[in-house]
Amino acid sequence: MPTGSWPEKARLALAAGFSAKQVARAAFLSITGWSGNESDMWERWIGRFSELLSHEEDGVRSVAEHGVAHARERKRCALGEERDEAIYGF
Repeated sequence: MPTGSWPEKARLALAAGFSAKQVARAAFLSITGWSGNESDMWERWIGRFSELLSHEEDGVRSVAEHGVAHARERKRCALGEERDEAIYGF
């Protein structure tokens, strides 16, 4: 998840030619598991990327926007699956 030196890593990746969307998506590769509801996990990602929406550099802000958008979409899907599981038991 984006913390600490993550903005510097994002700047380096952007400078190397990766798109903001590619950099944001790469951050999600660190997900190896979670406990609790999947939607809660995605909410934490939204929060961490949201912290970077006011970063001083345009590139980091762009990466954050892509990260927030992706995590919101995944959260929306997870909420649907959690709802179905609560109603139908699967």
